[in-house]
Amino acid sequence: MTGLGAAQSITSSHRRYALILPGNWAAIPMDDPDALKERVRQIVKERVPRDDRFATARRNMREDLLTNVTGARDSGATLYALSLELLPGLPFPASLIAYEPGWPPEAPPAGEPSGRLAAAFPGAAVVEEAPVPTVRRATVRTRRLTATDTTVLDLTYWFAAPDGGLVCTMVSVPDCPGVEPVTELFDMIASSIHWAPPLEGDDR
Repeated sequence: MTGLGAAQSITSSHRRYALILPGNWAAIPMDDPDALKERVRQIVKERVPRDDRFATARRNMREDLLTNVTGARDSGATLYALSLELLPGLPFPASLIAYEPGWPPEAPPAGEPSGRLAAAFPGAAVVEEAPVPTVRRATVRTRRLTATDTTVLDLTYWFAAPDGGLVCTMVSVPDCPGVEPVTELFDMIASSIHWAPPLEGDDR
């Protein structure tokens, strides 16, 4: 992660797993509504100049971000992080949201995790470097902004957790500067996932 700032560990809301992200990413807490709102306010304050001319832009960005983050939390997200500079001058150029959705019905109820992933997500690419069985799907699409077409990269990773559960991370890069290098970056981030020891009294 050279050139992307000092690495940092971003932990899920229940502190069950974590990812290593570059230092220019900002995590937003999912388990405390007040802390969530305050973190959104801080991020926008840091990214938009404190000039009255930008008051409307600052308010709109804060409301949009708060809506997106709150929606993710209400949908069960346990981790939410924003890249503050994947491409110079582009604010919030990537987001990473993690869920623990449970295994889909297509997955066998038992068996090797790699086989369960293959059955649940056919055609997904295996992320060989990950510490647990992990697969990824990538979608590249085009979005038109005014008169310019931009490339949007969506990546979804599924991790077979050591406790038998399933973790899903969803990455969106709305103005992707290069599909292959950006995918390699997020494969590296996905491969950093690690789990904390179970808490006392936790039987999951």
